[in-house]
Amino acid sequence: MPKLTREQRCFQVLSWMESLWPCGKPCVFKFPEYAPDLNGRPTKESKKLYGVTYRDSRKFLIYVSSKNCITKSSCIETLIHEYTHAYLWPPACVEFKRPEHGPVYWTAYGEIMDAFMEGGGSDESKNFPFERGR
Repeated sequence: MPKLTREQRCFQVLSWMESLWPCGKPCVFKFPEYAPDLNGRPTKESKKLYGVTYRDSRKFLIYVSSKNCITKSSCIETLIHEYTHAYLWPPACVEFKRPEHGPVYWTAYGEIMDAFMEGGGSDESKNFPFERGR
């Protein structure tokens, strides 16, 4: 198997997560230098982020910063963190107040991370394609 880039490995992990924890909308993964703000541009504040997730009416946009996440493991951990937000985001037109990183979030994140690290997900995810439409 060829040596994969950080971005390619993240595509595999994202596909693996979507197969086990579907979030109801397609996820678009992007790997820019820095995570953008809501207007699509990096700002002083967003440049500090490892990743960020946004939702529009049709999809989730997951950004992982290629400048801040310099190893494959930090990229994957950030991707899992951001995917957990997408997975828990309420359905369209239904919003409610819930802590962004409260107990529900950490329970779901822990389940996904445990499945990846201890449950064979790291190896299983390698069976998924490492490139997909953007």
